[in-house]
This record gives sequence, structure tokens and C-alpha cells, in this order.
Amino acid sequence: MYNAVLRSKLLSLLVLVIFAGSASAKNLFEGENFLTPMPKGFKVGYTVKKGKITLTELVPQSESVRDWTKMATIQIFNGNRSDPKAFLERMKSGFTRECEKLGAAEPVTGKVNGYPSAQIIFACTKEKKTGLGSLTAVRAYLGADSFYMVQRAWRGGPYSLDSMPVSTETFKKWMKYLRTVSLCDTRSSDHPC
Repeated sequence: MYNAVLRSKLLSLLVLVIFAGSASAKNLFEGENFLTPMPKGFKVGYTVKKGKITLTELVPQSESVRDWTKMATIQIFNGNRSDPKAFLERMKSGFTRECEKLGAAEPVTGKVNGYPSAQIIFACTKEKKTGLGSLTAVRAYLGADSFYMVQRAWRGGPYSLDSMPVSTETFKKWMKYLRTVSLCDTRSSDHPC
């Protein structure tokens, strides 16, 4: 319980960048930890803890969570043991309801640092609420203690599924960002920090 509270408080204050191999960084954490870097030029736009869910939204310095073009979202579902692929399929249902037309890749599953993980990409031509299109890359992790999700999203448009104006370079940066997120556990050599 203490580790979940510590993680929630830290995430509420800032998103941490942990440098691999740093002895002092390793000593800051005990138990399972979901570590997400702050994208360059971003700030914490919103954070909230409701019950067992912690949500943090990161936006560019010049934007807000109400008026954004790029966003990173981090969610921790304390105590939740959802299957990552099934979770992303449920997200797909939600996107389908909220989008005029939705393109979605099949979830890609695997393990990250020994944890079950799944990743998916959604392309929405036009959100019903905002009238804007979006492209969202999501990665979900099933930890020993909780369920974790991180996403990078871009919004603009509206667009057709053939003309989402995100450059290949930008898309590669987003995917690299998702790969920099780490889930580790100081209690287990199967999930080193």
C-alpha cells in the first residue's frame, strides 16, 4: 500500500526521468514502479487520483488539457489485474463510439521487462465531441501489483484515414517515447530497475 501511495504522490507532483544505472535513483523506489519520462517541451497539465486510479496528462508548455494538439497520458490502476490486450480492445470500442471513422491496428502483444504488455494505434477521422481528428499510440502493462497504461496522442483535422498529417519522424519519436517507459520491481530479479 505504501508503494502505491508513494508512486501516486510522486506522479502527482511530476513525471520522473530515471537514469539507468544510477544508484541514487534505484534507492528512491521500493516495490513495483512505473517510470515515465517527461517529453521534451511538455509540462504536467492535469493530474488526479480517484479511488484506485491515478491519471496524469502531459501537454506542450504552450498548451492546456482543454486545448491541446499533443498529449501524453499516464494511468495507473492500482490493484487492477486486466489483460493488456483485452484492455486495449475495450479502448477500441470506446474510440469507435466517439469517432466518425476509426482505423485501428491489431494489438501487438509481448513482454516488456518480463511483464505482459500490449500496444495499439488508433486513427480517428473526426471526434464527435470536438470535430477534430486524432492519432493515438497506446501501450499497456500488467504488473504484479497494478495495471499501467501510457499513450501519446496528436489531435487536429478533421482528416481521412488516408491523410493523417503526422510525419514519419514524429511518429517514430512517439513510438520511441513509448519504449522509454519502464515498469520494474525492486523485489524481483525478473523485473529489474
